[in-house]
Order: sequence, then C-alpha cells, then structure tokens
Amino acid sequence: MGTERVRKVCIVGASGKLGQYMVRHALERGYEVVGVCRKRSVPKLAAFEGRMTVVPGPTNDPEVIRRAVAGCDGVLTVLAPWGVQQYASGTAQAVLDQARPGARLVFSCG
Repeated sequence: MGTERVRKVCIVGASGKLGQYMVRHALERGYEVVGVCRKRSVPKLAAFEGRMTVVPGPTNDPEVIRRAVAGCDGVLTVLAPWGVQQYASGTAQAVLDQARPGARLVFSCG
C-alpha cells in the first residue's frame, strides 16, 4: 500500500475493550469501519449503531472473516489468548488467509 491512506478498516474483536477503543478511534478519524464479533457480543457495539458495519460470528470462521475484510485496506485484530480450541490462532490464520493482498494487518494479543 505504500504511503496511501487506509480508508476502510476491519476490526476483528470489535466488541471488547480494546476493540471498542479502536472502533471509536477509527470512526473519529473518518475511516469506514467493519467490526467482527461473536453474535452474543453485538449489543456491546450499540453505541456505534449506524456508524459501522457489524459482521457477527466466530472470529476464527474463514467465511465470517472473508465477508468482513472484503474491500478493506487494513485489518486490526484483537486476539484473546483463551487457549480453547485454538480460537486465537484460528482467528489469526483466517485473517491471514482472507485479507486482500497488500492490506495492512495488525495483530494484538493481550
């Protein structure tokens, strides 16, 4: 991507504390935002209703990630190190496999 500006970002893990911070930060700077979170966590994003697109589903599901990252210039991924059924590593792999070539990818694990 070089020095061109990222205009559309996907935030995987958007409903968590760090994810919501990233959503707010991106929206305040004029980015188009797509957020991914589990279906049961969608209500946590109510404050952003109408200002972002939410793709609900398991973040380690390649099809969910494929839909979410379509057309995105960047993908910010918050990985929760749960250690259950390789959820975090599955999420990371889905992003690596589905993001468009040249997209900026950022992974955070807390």
